[in-house]
Amino acid sequence: MSGPGGLAELETAKNVVHETLSPFSLAIEDVQSINMADRIILAMQIACDEAHLSAIEKDLKMKCAPLNLDVAAELL
Repeated sequence: MSGPGGLAELETAKNVVHETLSPFSLAIEDVQSINMADRIILAMQIACDEAHLSAIEKDLKMKCAPLNLDVAAELL
């Protein structure tokens, strides 16, 4: 996900993501974040059932929209 913000917004985004993912059966394998030029980027690698990916992406988009964050999910 990405959007405007600094360190405080990055921490808020991380908290929202963890709260949003908590109902799902998944494993967070890696988390990387960048805070540069008043922009934040948060990338997560999660292991989950492929069938749940669209629901996870939908929930993340819904919860992150009020924070002005864009969300994208990719199946690897």
